[in-house]
Amino acid sequence: MNWAQITVKTTTLAADMVAGIFHDIGTGGAVIEDRADIALNQKPEGEWDIIDEHIADNMDIEVCVKGFVPEDERLNDQLAFVRSELARFVENAPELDWGSLAVSVLLVSDEDWANNWKKYYKPIKPGKYIVIKPSWEPYEVKDNDLVLEMDPGLAFGTGTHETTRLCILLLEKYVKKDMAVFDVGCGTGVLAMCAALLGASHVNAIDIDPVAVKVANNNIEANALVSKINAFCGNLLEGHFESADLIIANIIADIVIRLTPKALEHLNSKGIFITSGIINERAQDVKDALLENGFTILETLTEGEWTAIAAKRS
Repeated sequence: MNWAQITVKTTTLAADMVAGIFHDIGTGGAVIEDRADIALNQKPEGEWDIIDEHIADNMDIEVCVKGFVPEDERLNDQLAFVRSELARFVENAPELDWGSLAVSVLLVSDEDWANNWKKYYKPIKPGKYIVIKPSWEPYEVKDNDLVLEMDPGLAFGTGTHETTRLCILLLEKYVKKDMAVFDVGCGTGVLAMCAALLGASHVNAIDIDPVAVKVANNNIEANALVSKINAFCGNLLEGHFESADLIIANIIADIVIRLTPKALEHLNSKGIFITSGIINERAQDVKDALLENGFTILETLTEGEWTAIAAKRS
């Protein structure tokens, strides 16, 4: 079978929103190739060499969001849907920098489809302890390293995006031994697994997308964390009556604001609420919602266009 690689050229800021379109046409996810990730993931010489710097030389100057679909009778309709959704995005938020939004199609064989993105995906160390590596890449474990094996391409969250890295930094600081944790909007389960590796004894990983939940469960099983993490379909925290010591929500500002009252209900006394996926311009809106619902802001981290906030229930 041949496959169609659909590519949309955009910006770092808009890449995740564009990637969401690929879920809607049945790809199960998207690959995001961003030159900025190469630079952001490099460490000082002698500390941790992550990615061959020459890889960036061969990458497009724009961010490329790629999804794969079978080359069949549905392709023209899928392309039309992608273009209509991109037009809708621009119409609804003309003030955002969307980039060119150029759409292209490349037909590839099974072998090319399975391997063409692997050259861009190497081990990364987004925080002090967590290391995220693809299954095909070797990695020499250092003292205090906590290693996750993650293969990209099926759902959001492989550790390369700023929002995920900010969450990992906060998790490394606030997760304590035997904590109960909720990961709301878990995607691939990367943050849930980080929490488990950092000492959480039980993690509920929740996502509205059944594809994401399937991917998360595969990753959880591959990392031998089934005894600690339960991944399932759900809409935020609706219908869940357990309590947690820490809640993670790497979503978007509007959903974080909507989730905040429920997070308060489900957090134990002095519980921690870590939020990310927040565009810098909306950070104050999220802080206001947290304060209005009785949270205390512990700290705010920013990277590029994104903000993450750690808050504590009083």
